[in-house]
Amino acid sequence: MSGYAGYSKSNNALQAEAENKFPLSVAVKELARQAGCTQKAARAALKTIGPCEWHHASKMYNRVDYYSVDSAIHEVNGTEEPYYYYDSDGNLCSI
Repeated sequence: MSGYAGYSKSNNALQAEAENKFPLSVAVKELARQAGCTQKAARAALKTIGPCEWHHASKMYNRVDYYSVDSAIHEVNGTEEPYYYYDSDGNLCSI
């Protein structure tokens, strides 16, 4: 879904945010809230896993890294991220 929503974010950036992926400054606060940890721990977890994608932002089309809060929650909690797959009937399953 290419294009821009006004002058601030691409439509793909808005889609990423709907999938719980954000720029670092927003992801730190969101991860701390969702995982119940400090912002310092949240930033460290996000930096450990690194950005998952990037999107254009602003009228200057700046490249902004986006971080997955869902993946970072597993880093903070010390758990493995679940592996998702589709079975032969088309049902979404996880291990």
